[in-house]
This record gives sequence, structure tokens and C-alpha cells, in this order.
Amino acid sequence: MQDLTPMTCVEANIRRISRDRTSVALSNSCLFTFVNVDKNLVPQPVPTIYPTTYSEDALYLQAYRRSKGAGRHQH
Repeated sequence: MQDLTPMTCVEANIRRISRDRTSVALSNSCLFTFVNVDKNLVPQPVPTIYPTTYSEDALYLQAYRRSKGAGRHQH
């Protein structure tokens, strides 16, 4: 059965890549979570996101699992 509970937050995964003449390396990464709230700070639904690539779909699924607590032990 599909969960139709509206989502109230959006995640932004940010990766900083360092580059020099000889190498490329991940130097930092972070995950921001933004919660949509009204003027009384009550969480509100955000518009539905429809992934358009396999990569976006994988990221969306990871975020969904995190929001449901199922992704705690996954890398």
C-alpha cells in the first residue's frame, strides 16, 4: 500500500569537490533539510517532486527511506 502522507520537507545534498592540477577529491559534503512551515511554524506540504532520471530516482528513494526511518543502517 502506498503512503500518501504529504511530505513537509525538502533535502539538498551538497558536495564540494577540490581540484588541482593532478587530482580531484571530495573535500566536503553535507545534507540540508528544509521544512515548509506556515506563519505559525506548523509544517505544511510541499509540492510533489517527480524524478526524471535514474540518478534523481535513486536520491529520491534514499530520502524517502530516511524520512521513514528505514535507511538508518544503509550507506
